[in-house]
Amino acid sequence: MIENAKIPPQHIDSEEGLLGSLIKDPSIVDVVMGTLQSEFFYKEAHQRIFQAMRELYNKHLILDMIAINDQLRKTDQLEGIGGAVYIASLTSKVSTGFNYGYYTLSIIDSYVRRSYIELSGKISDASFNESIDVADIITATNNRLTEIQEIFSGIKKARQIGELANDALHDYFERKRLREEGLPIGLPTGLKDLTKLTGGWQNGDSIILAGRTSMGKTALALHFAAASFNAGKTVQFFSYEMTALKLADRILVGQSKVSSEAYRYGNLTTEDEQLLEDEIDALRKVGCYIDDNSSQNIDQIIAKMRVAKSKGLCDLGIIDYLGLIPTHERRGTRELEVAAMSAKVKQAAKELDIPIILVVQVGRSAEQSSDKRPKLSDLRESGAIEQDADLVIFAYRPEYYGIEHIDITFKETINSEGIGIAIVAKQRNGPIGNILFQHSHGMNVIKDFKTEGEVDFELKPF
Repeated sequence: MIENAKIPPQHIDSEEGLLGSLIKDPSIVDVVMGTLQSEFFYKEAHQRIFQAMRELYNKHLILDMIAINDQLRKTDQLEGIGGAVYIASLTSKVSTGFNYGYYTLSIIDSYVRRSYIELSGKISDASFNESIDVADIITATNNRLTEIQEIFSGIKKARQIGELANDALHDYFERKRLREEGLPIGLPTGLKDLTKLTGGWQNGDSIILAGRTSMGKTALALHFAAASFNAGKTVQFFSYEMTALKLADRILVGQSKVSSEAYRYGNLTTEDEQLLEDEIDALRKVGCYIDDNSSQNIDQIIAKMRVAKSKGLCDLGIIDYLGLIPTHERRGTRELEVAAMSAKVKQAAKELDIPIILVVQVGRSAEQSSDKRPKLSDLRESGAIEQDADLVIFAYRPEYYGIEHIDITFKETINSEGIGIAIVAKQRNGPIGNILFQHSHGMNVIKDFKTEGEVDFELKPF
């Protein structure tokens, strides 16, 4: 006999109480059957009884003691669970089905705990087995973790409308306070007019930042990151295209505003070099973390964000970019794989209650129009990701295509040199529009657009 052996988490009283409640109160059957599985029960006899109940339920039969006994008798299981006497004893445990919610929560709580214990053992065994690839261990672990989390999230209780309305009003007054103080409702975007149009990045939102090559998607993503970490928020930036060092180069140049060309060729002035030193001291204090591991899949990224969030280190997630993320799941076409990853990003944003910006490469179809301006139909070629997104922003630089002038109002045009447009093509909870911004030659520095004389431009409907 093993001394000090730990007993697995279990709640036998709740199991008995729930089974008795199902017999006594038919009104709870639909809810319970939609929530529990037989394996959630710890005691084997209870697993068999619940399975018999489910078989009766699937046949649209009432779950009374006679029917349950007959169902168990047909499969030679009645005597093994204690006979008809034991079934009858379950009804004596409860007077009504009133506490079924508590019993259900207790059963699932214990099952989730046992599942984590079982998973930890499997992780340990697999980790000692060097014939198993570590990537397979990580993938299997993440998949099982997701399954367990889905079980637990599935028991989130419905809330009464009055309670929800009270919370909604509380959120309104918080938005009012932020507006009166001149602060964005969500995380700052780094572009005044984009923040004004969207209210800032909102928790739970999946944000698509899309565009063709050389449109400045990564530059904008870094600018969005800098706006958040400069505001005291923490950012987790996952890069598949550029190394962490190259991204640090761009952030350092962008934050210090030194010449990117002089920086690249080692030709900065002494004053500029001191600016870089000062900026590094400042960057050591901000919450920005760059991960350039290009072999990790979307489940691993989400797992890292989940860990960072639990430590208070993830107010914003940025993934650059979707098309380069590898997948170990074969779902037929790459388009289906991309769609599956997009759905996971949306689910993660909602679960972690943070905005996640997903950079997406747009197909060549965007260049078929005369002005090369991307639109939502171009995004659909990259997979069914538009439907998951709460916000879709296209990065667009007319200058790249030789378009020399941009209409900023219906009566005024400007030269396109150094001008980019963030096209807000979809916003689930707000308006759409075109946001102009200015950028340096290498796009290391991005700032709000101003016309000559510092006059704000007028938003032009998209």
